[in-house]
Amino acid sequence: MIKAFGKSIEEEIGNLYSTLYNYSQFDREERIKNKIEARRLAALADWDKLIENYITAYKQAIEKTYSRETP
Repeated sequence: MIKAFGKSIEEEIGNLYSTLYNYSQFDREERIKNKIEARRLAALADWDKLIENYITAYKQAIEKTYSRETP
């Protein structure tokens, strides 16, 4: 994961560089393990699992936006 929030463009570039460089240093076995872990994490982000939370957050945002009293 590349940390970008609240970072300057130079820090973002440095973080990206470090991440890519570190990955390039992996041997074959480490790359395979990393790929397997990435697939495992991607499965957790399946819309079938996330949709209920997305809909709840969307409804809350709409309610908050339109429930404000107008001056």
